[in-house]
Amino acid sequence: MKKVPVVGLISTNENAGAQLIDDTTNQQYRFVQTSAGLVTVLGPIPYGKTKRYIATDPQREVRQTVLIGGATVEVVAANTRYRVEIWNYEADYEGKQQGPQIYAYTSAAALSGNAYTDRTNVYTALVNKINAYAGNNVTAYGLTRAEYTGGTSAGDAATNFVVGEIVTQETSTLTAQVAACSISGGTFAGDNAAGTIWLYNLSTYTGWLETAKTLTAAGTAAATTLTPATTNCVVTVTNATTYHYQGVVVVDDAGYFTSTKSRGGINRVSLTAGFATATATAIIAGQYSIGIGTDMLALRPVFDIGNQALIAGDMQYDFSNSAYPVAGQTYERIVIEVEDGDEDALDARKVGSTKQYILWFNDASHVDHTHDLMTALDTVIAK
Repeated sequence: MKKVPVVGLISTNENAGAQLIDDTTNQQYRFVQTSAGLVTVLGPIPYGKTKRYIATDPQREVRQTVLIGGATVEVVAANTRYRVEIWNYEADYEGKQQGPQIYAYTSAAALSGNAYTDRTNVYTALVNKINAYAGNNVTAYGLTRAEYTGGTSAGDAATNFVVGEIVTQETSTLTAQVAACSISGGTFAGDNAAGTIWLYNLSTYTGWLETAKTLTAAGTAAATTLTPATTNCVVTVTNATTYHYQGVVVVDDAGYFTSTKSRGGINRVSLTAGFATATATAIIAGQYSIGIGTDMLALRPVFDIGNQALIAGDMQYDFSNSAYPVAGQTYERIVIEVEDGDEDALDARKVGSTKQYILWFNDASHVDHTHDLMTALDTVIAK
């Protein structure tokens, strides 16, 4: 049997392991808000009862991005039904598990004679069908393909674009996101890279095709817990080699566990009919939010009028102390499993159970708190 977890939050990080109090006299340990105030957040936990603990660093939510087509060019066949399925088995509606949602389009019996035009017709129809249904929790974009020259990176800071980063077109200031960028010759370090770039989420198609315009990334920045990496790559693209809707990019909506109660997690995308070459490939893997203050606040439990039944939120954010997460702050999660139990009221037999303590620990400074706190915890649970 597993009991409801006891959850606490330490809002101040002292980076010295001093917020774990080892009580050798009473053979137990506990966590406190500050080493000076000694206000208990979790515990006390008796020596010898801790079975294990799991520490998880904070991570932001990353929306899954799936590419259909791209470098795996599909040659459209006449009078062929092209079908995409999107679903999430974790989602439910009125207690029923969601099944695959089907989006299909049958190509013309007589093709145009231009492979780019035929692909545009098929992929445009599929994008429109996917976006017409709000219940799938995704947004579909047409994939733009273009050849480029003059690929460069100032100071040789990057060898290629980061998938998903935003580029801005010269003069028009229109924007798009990078789905992929191949290099057929040269290098970004040599300021002479050439190849093909694939884009999605164009701010608008109107006015995009301009001759010999650069696409410039936002600038070099390393990834953080809250933000992805970006580069300073630049390429030059001409309208003569640019074709829209040469594939599809399917992006999950934001808020996996905060947008709606019935929504599941990362979606499944499959090509189930018609496609001979194109594949569905996750170019950005989905990632669930852990220890992000803004999301933790949104997931705080909501109970019924009797304060018994959970109707929204998650019990791992039901904090036993008076502290609350701070929007924009990050927290490490430490789950401690403890052997627990009691005597049966009828015959005094021991009834075993597992009790969980969940500690959310301020991750603001990223200075040795993992090492110091984990070292202190390792020491005390060995007693």
